[in-house]
Amino acid sequence: MDLICDLEVHECQKGFISPNANSIAEAYAAMNDDSVATRHVFGIFDGENPVGFAMIRFEDAATDPNPFNGDDQPFYLFNRFMIGKQFQGKGYGKAAAQLVIDHVKTQPYGKGACFYVCFMPENENARKLYESLGFVETGEVKWGEVVARMGI
Repeated sequence: MDLICDLEVHECQKGFISPNANSIAEAYAAMNDDSVATRHVFGIFDGENPVGFAMIRFEDAATDPNPFNGDDQPFYLFNRFMIGKQFQGKGYGKAAAQLVIDHVKTQPYGKGACFYVCFMPENENARKLYESLGFVETGEVKWGEVVARMGI
């Protein structure tokens, strides 16, 4: 766990994502709170070496109404995704994100209509990555972030 928490993004990317330790604490707190959706965390590894971190959540009517475009269908959200600065530009991001998408498509935590991701408008690398994976921007902005979605 410490090795995942030690991963950092480049200085210019720090405003785009919470530190991994904060995300893990958020996921742990959600496990003990029935009023919020549980977060599911994934360490991203190359063999024994940690290279990144991802977190998703599943939202249904019991936890929260869908905040996106007034849609009332259960959904998945790509909460956090990062690749450590020393591993960026080597294909880990796209490969790991595709594995997360493949996992979500199995509907492991319940049937959801779509998979959302949000990113800061100035984060062009995220925009290009998510677009290349099949996410389509909705034109909506939530929490100051661009919203993109894919059907599942």
